[in-house]
Parts: sequence; C-alpha cells; structure tokens
Amino acid sequence: MKKKTLTNLIAHCSLLIAFVFFAQTGFAQKTIAGMVYDAKTNEPIPGASIVVKNTTQGTVSDIDGKYQLNVSPKATLVVSFVGYTTQEVFLGDQPASGNLFDVAMQQDDQLLKETVVVGYGTQRKSDLTGAISSVKAKDLQGISSGSVDQLLEGKISGVQVTPTSGRPGASAIIRVRGVGTLND
Repeated sequence: MKKKTLTNLIAHCSLLIAFVFFAQTGFAQKTIAGMVYDAKTNEPIPGASIVVKNTTQGTVSDIDGKYQLNVSPKATLVVSFVGYTTQEVFLGDQPASGNLFDVAMQQDDQLLKETVVVGYGTQRKSDLTGAISSVKAKDLQGISSGSVDQLLEGKISGVQVTPTSGRPGASAIIRVRGVGTLND
C-alpha cells in the first residue's frame, strides 16, 4: 500500500512540475523595443500605434519614433499610423538583434486622401456624417494677406472671420457655424 502511495505522489509531482514548466513558457513575457520610421525618408514616426494583435495591450511611439513593450515571444504586433499602410510583425519570424524590432512604414497616399482628421479622432471620408470643408493651397496663392485668418475669410462656408480691432497684426475671432466655437 505504501509503495502505491509513493508512486502516486511521484506521478502527481511530475505532472505538477510539467504543468508549471509549460505554463511558464506559454506565458513568458519579454521586453522588446524598436523604432517606427518612414521607409522612404528614414524619418522617425512619433505617435504610431503599436498593439499586440487580438489584445488591448499596446503603446505609442515617442517623439523619436521609439517604443518599448512587454509581449509574448510569439506575439504579432500591429503597427499603424494615419497615412501609412498598417504593418503586422510576427516576432517569431523577425531576425532581431536581441529584442530590437524596427518597423519601416510605407506611405499610403490613397488612404491619406480618404482620411479626415476631426476634433475627436480620425475617420474615413465615406464614414463621416457631418459637413466637411477644405481649402486647397492653390486657392490661397496670389492673395496678399498679413495672416492666415484673413486668407480664410470668405473661402469656407460656415466660417466667419471677424477682426477684433483695426490694428495691423491684431488677432481675429473665427467662428465655425455660429457662436460658441473656436475662440468663444
């Protein structure tokens, strides 16, 4: 009877050790770092979003395009930024020097033309429900003016530009669709 109990104890301990070993390797985390940059100009991209795929775990690149994140060794990173094609980086496939994972982002000019930056985020033009107005640089060329507010006067519907005084260089009140906007 004692031999059977000892054998069961050894079997249970072996299973427990195996479970702990596999649990640690399955949930192991490593710290990775890298830089997100424009593939064409090699300039860093500050504010790029780096998220572990299918999770809410992520970070944003700093002013120098650098990021740092604790992830599973076999995680997939989803890197995105407005105007660039979203990149997926599987960490297990990448030849990395240590734990450095640099991401070269490709500009997507078509995507940028369809994206509108609004006061509460970014949206595709096709998804917007409000009115959009834009002024092209060529519409403002050839107009001599001392300030941007004077250039915009009469160019966008729903925008009122009212000077605060007659002095040169004085600021103006800009109202978008009525009172209670921008400067009010």
